[in-house]
Amino acid sequence: MEDETRYLHSRCQLLHQDEEMINELIHTGIFISFRRNIWKWFTLDKNHPNTQLYYQSETSRREEQKRHITLYKYRLIIHPFSLHNFYWEIFMFFTYIYMLVVYALDDMHIFRRAFSINVFKLIGDSIFLLDVIHFFFQGYYSTEKSKTVLLQKHIIEHYLKTYFLVDLIAISPSIAIICDWLEYIDGENSPIFLLVSIFGIVRLLRIPRWLNVIDLFKSYKDYPHHIFKAAKIIFIYVVCLFVSYTAMIILFNNIYAVKHTHLSFSAKRYLVATMIIMLAAVGSSEHLDTYIYTVEVIIVFTIAAFVLQMYLYANIFRMWNIFFIARNKIFNHFLEIQHYLQSQGIPIALRNRVTNFIDFKFQIRCYDEEDINYLVSHVLRQRVMLHLARKHLGNCRLIQNLPDRILFKLVAKFNSEIYLPNDFIIAPDSRNKHHNIYFIYFGRVAVYDSKGSEICHLEDGESFGEEDALCRYINIGSVVAVSACELFRLRIKDLFNILEDFPDLKDTIITEARERQLRLSEA
Repeated sequence: MEDETRYLHSRCQLLHQDEEMINELIHTGIFISFRRNIWKWFTLDKNHPNTQLYYQSETSRREEQKRHITLYKYRLIIHPFSLHNFYWEIFMFFTYIYMLVVYALDDMHIFRRAFSINVFKLIGDSIFLLDVIHFFFQGYYSTEKSKTVLLQKHIIEHYLKTYFLVDLIAISPSIAIICDWLEYIDGENSPIFLLVSIFGIVRLLRIPRWLNVIDLFKSYKDYPHHIFKAAKIIFIYVVCLFVSYTAMIILFNNIYAVKHTHLSFSAKRYLVATMIIMLAAVGSSEHLDTYIYTVEVIIVFTIAAFVLQMYLYANIFRMWNIFFIARNKIFNHFLEIQHYLQSQGIPIALRNRVTNFIDFKFQIRCYDEEDINYLVSHVLRQRVMLHLARKHLGNCRLIQNLPDRILFKLVAKFNSEIYLPNDFIIAPDSRNKHHNIYFIYFGRVAVYDSKGSEICHLEDGESFGEEDALCRYINIGSVVAVSACELFRLRIKDLFNILEDFPDLKDTIITEARERQLRLSEA
């Protein structure tokens, strides 16, 4: 039985993948179990939410693990799709919230002694300093190259060009606090110290990272997408509320400091509490102050809070419409379109073509693509598009052998176009002058030569235009839709940009296009 199993694996030329790649690579030396557990924590893991998106097959995951473990120059690098990185991102998410609360408490003057709140700030910024160091040893996935970058030189260069300066400025308040403790500067009277103390607010530029952690956690736990969509909206609302509140307190303190007006501790607490209520309710409250600058600040932030609440209500209303609008409105939409066409005096033949177009596109189901994209996650959208491309365009010679990572990019560049019977897709005079490649998603088209003679009919899953676009050879005179059809149009410029890092695939596609051109010429 063992010999038969070995023969089957030899016959299909596949590796026996029952054992994990880490166990195969780490099998000698001391502390084998300990070393394996360490590498499992820091290398690519199939349980990471993004692993299934970028490394869908078991073979690709094993090859990536092998590349990470065996190459010495990657030994100190943490894989971006490792469990360590996943849990680190979650930990940093709560650290961001922790610092947001600390800054809010500082502005509320709950701590009478500045030393106490500064200790909390120093603890948070120490963690952020570790996060900065962590980024120098954390790989990243390059969507341009469709691979994970693990070379430290490129990692450092990428981080320096993106968020390094933001992260460095964000921890500068703790540096100023240490300088104050060491008596290098006078924290109470130094204007530079007061200015640097608010630099931590620049962490708001890292909100995309916070939202990405929410998406990762949703994918990891497989929770409904609309619940997390609502959670993200509320999260953005709360963060903006905190920021508005912090900015208000800073302005108020500066106003009173400049005007040399003393404000007691109890009065500050009352003022802060009233401001929070005002921002939350977006309404009027008790009379705060007759000072004109104070009133102006209150008016500005009341308007800002009103806009913020409108954003919250608009998103809630949009989700409500998507989930709860009755389907009988579909027929009302079609009826409104028919009445509009009739009122505009559109000829019956043209009205029928518009009706046929709507029937073909929506299939008696009226929908809003923006609403669907709003609710569906980015990962699911990519999987749906990849499935449609593989299912309906799998027989197309141009893309049938392309790996998923490249097909993802091509699908993202597709432009959907619908044609009714007898519509010109490529007119006789245009000769595909824009150099586009067309993929037939559904329907049938007729191809004519420059003399007007019919060459062939093409159906679902086939393509045309690549000979003219890739070989710069005018072989097609025109293309006409025989039935109602939906096509995917791809610009040759986009194709070459995607294949720029894959010269072998580019040469293969051009070779196949030339072979097809010769066959059409001989026919």
